Amino acid sequence: MKRIRLFSFLILLPAFFNAQSIRQADTQFDSQQYFQALQTYKAVLKKCNNTEQARDYFQQAECYRMMSDWNMAKVYYDKAIRAKYPDDKAHLYLAQMHQMSGEYGEAITEFGIYKTLVPSDPAADIGIQACQVSLNWLNEPNRWVVHNEAQLNSKTNDFCPAFSNKKHNALIFSSKRAGQT
Repeated sequence: MKRIRLFSFLILLPAFFNAQSIRQADTQFDSQQYFQALQTYKAVLKKCNNTEQARDYFQQAECYRMMSDWNMAKVYYDKAIRAKYPDDKAHLYLAQMHQMSGEYGEAITEFGIYKTLVPSDPAADIGIQACQVSLNWLNEPNRWVVHNEAQLNSKTNDFCPAFSNKKHNALIFSSKRAGQT
């Protein structure tokens, strides 16, 4: 009898730790600690069954999306879809990641798949229209020339420029640069 209990305990022990790790990753994700959550989801992935694996891929894609890594998000949304993740939003987010990467043809295809799955959601129509407009802009250049302002643009997230005084001769913006105040 003791051997049966010990054997049962040893079999159920990994499942308990796996569920605890998934909860820890979900808590990290909910706390917007996406990098830590991503590492935890990756560690849990090896121990998951197929249903949990699809969810784990989706959550990894969500972490990459929240960290603005569109290419890695595409990879993991695609893995989640192939693993039969049940939420149709995976197709929508995959389409948006293609759109953010400038892959408008692939984005239109994914928006079309999402539209067939969820015909009542206007996000698919809006996404398709936005991609078509973007393709038209790429094919029909205009007379405007945009030059990169190297002092303002960096590889970090610089956004939301605004004038800092009434004379409009000083500019401030939000940034994630090292050394920001």
